[in-house]
Amino acid sequence: MRPISIYYAHMTRCTHRILLLLALLIGAAGSNYVQAAKVVLTVRANNGAYGKVRIANNAWSGTNGQVQIATTSGTSLQISAQANTGYRFSKWNDNNTSATRTIKVPTTNTTYTATFVVATYTLTVSSNNTNYGTVTGGGTYNHGASATLTATPKTGYHFVQWSDGNTNASRTVTVTANATYTATFAINTYKLTVTSNNTNYGTVTGGGTYNHGATATLKATAKTGYHFVKWSDNNTNASRSVTVTAAATYTATFAINTYTITATSANTSMGT
Repeated sequence: MRPISIYYAHMTRCTHRILLLLALLIGAAGSNYVQAAKVVLTVRANNGAYGKVRIANNAWSGTNGQVQIATTSGTSLQISAQANTGYRFSKWNDNNTSATRTIKVPTTNTTYTATFVVATYTLTVSSNNTNYGTVTGGGTYNHGASATLTATPKTGYHFVQWSDGNTNASRTVTVTANATYTATFAINTYKLTVTSNNTNYGTVTGGGTYNHGATATLKATAKTGYHFVKWSDNNTNASRSVTVTAAATYTATFAINTYTITATSANTSMGT
């Protein structure tokens, strides 16, 4: 027969091992329970009028801009943000800038907020030739803003149209996207009318259509028995050059020649 003390020691060691095993099993079960804990995941927009959000493939948020689900911590889920017209997605509250991303659900209730901002656009306004005319109205505008475009021709030139076919030199456009507007300017042309006061007396040349600033040569040629007197602006040069800056008429005045006939007597005592 074994001594009682030895038997007791053996039983104690067995009990200790059983208790240790139970402790390990309970600890493992507790760990699994923590991992499987349910948490509330909230995804929201900073402004429901600016954009919408969703979790996984669930429905998008409504005007309140928020969706929410109860899920298991540690789960990987996709969250998405989509801007409404006139706005753009900026970032999440953790500074992540991907509109659609995958997150690992935390162990506590968590909220992800998508920040949307008003979209801005660049309006580029240019001239087809800065020597012909200038433009204003370019810049950065918020979606839906009104921009006033103005095309101003320089002296001797005129505005033709904008690159979208609009023919108003000053106009207002509603900005909804990046855009470029080019103003087309063209040089002025003028008609120079050159005439003779009497085509039987003389002829003229130099009339026609000229660009602004061009030089036109006017010439008056008298016919036999006639002579040039002057132009209608009192210039007395039969051949002259003028700088064209507007439509104009030049008339050459011709006159018939006059002659003095002197009659004398060979002998005044014999007759006159």
